[in-house]
Amino acid sequence: MVRQLSLDLATRDAYVDHGAVCAVVDAAIVTVSGVDSAVYLQGQLSADVAALQLGQTCRALLLHPTGKLCAWLSVARTSDEHFVLVGAASTAPSIVERLSRFRLRSNVEIVGVERQVLAIRAIDPSFVEHLVGDVASVNDARWRGDASVDVVFGSASDSLVVGQDPSMLVVPAAELAALDVWRALPTWGSELADDALPAESGVVTSSVSFTKGCYTGQELTARMDSRNTTPPRVLAVTRSSVGSIATVLPDSWEVTSRVVCGDDTVELGWVSRAHSPQVERVTSELVAPLSVSLRSST
Repeated sequence: MVRQLSLDLATRDAYVDHGAVCAVVDAAIVTVSGVDSAVYLQGQLSADVAALQLGQTCRALLLHPTGKLCAWLSVARTSDEHFVLVGAASTAPSIVERLSRFRLRSNVEIVGVERQVLAIRAIDPSFVEHLVGDVASVNDARWRGDASVDVVFGSASDSLVVGQDPSMLVVPAAELAALDVWRALPTWGSELADDALPAESGVVTSSVSFTKGCYTGQELTARMDSRNTTPPRVLAVTRSSVGSIATVLPDSWEVTSRVVCGDDTVELGWVSRAHSPQVERVTSELVAPLSVSLRSST
């Protein structure tokens, strides 16, 4: 089923003109704490989380032992023995269950909650220098070459403070979701799903370390990368200004999300491996972890 969205021109302009856009959204917040937290997460997540300094955040994949996707996360280190994981809404139970499966005697406590948070999109990464509040995660989100920053505050109440910033446009959650599609950002439940191949959606480059050592589920992703294997389908993006993939590959193009913004239409969707050289694939870039003054979001 295609997700149909519309993006207001004012929202798009606020973002591209180096302002910021924010909305209160639902999210999964999972905290992992204890003396073994860094070592344990290092063996469960795809990113080099043990290398994070205090106040740094990064993207990471949580995989099933089969190598298929369980969750796409933001991981923040708020103290030596405390990490905050931010995932898509309604995924907290599955994240906690998967992380707890191999805990055994590790001295860690894993707690997950579903709650409303404040999510911010800003095109200028220096925006994080001005953040004040219960920040849960900050990520340099370079999708399709556009430098930008995604921020999640641990409490929706921060919207009362952020809303006073004249450079910040407060919008409904659906409007922020439309902006993400316009940016070609994969979304859980549409382009990302449980038990999917990580390599399909272009999130591997920004979320996986191939030098950190072993972690649960790594074999499939590592093997596909080392062999430069294209998955059976790939996520692609098309804009009306350059013509729809559907007109070129009508039998191969499977739309997942569509957003209309003025005269511009952006579509995300799947295309078969055979046709992948003919399309613009959704890709991310690996960037250094961002630093910001983070506090525990418990």
